[in-house]
Amino acid sequence: MEKIEKIKIIDNFLKKDDFKKIQDIFMSSHISWYYTDYVISPEYKKSSNHYQFIHSFCSRGRVRSDFYVHLFPILDNLDYYLMIKCKANLLIKTKTNIEHGYHIDLSDLEKHHKPKTSIFYINTNNGYTKFEDGSIIESVENRLVTFDTRMEHTGSTCTDENLRIVINFNYF
Repeated sequence: MEKIEKIKIIDNFLKKDDFKKIQDIFMSSHISWYYTDYVISPEYKKSSNHYQFIHSFCSRGRVRSDFYVHLFPILDNLDYYLMIKCKANLLIKTKTNIEHGYHIDLSDLEKHHKPKTSIFYINTNNGYTKFEDGSIIESVENRLVTFDTRMEHTGSTCTDENLRIVINFNYF
């Protein structure tokens, strides 16, 4: 059986000025957020009983948002040759941390090409990303976490800030 690569965490991923520009965009009313009545996919709707707001930048390798250019400081530092999917998730504050269910981000066909997933954290809060092995990555602003897309993981809401915002990148 093939061994799956471990989780890589890089704190202070961007220079402070580059990060602040990106954070200001996402924490403002300048970007459009779109409501979805599920977090992972419609099939997982019943398991998490929660919703989120998203902004899709890229899907199936095609840019879908004018805001994609604001991600260049991040993209310039990712080791990729094809961005499959890129979207931002905005979760609102809840009374308790709500986990959304373990999942992988891509379909079976895409899994066979060994894609990577990176999560970029826009703000610090007590939400987290949790892996099936029990590893927990705290939401810390300007942190990038990269892992093999075949690793099952779940995100959560936060209870200490009004919003939890992350950007998800799926790429080869």
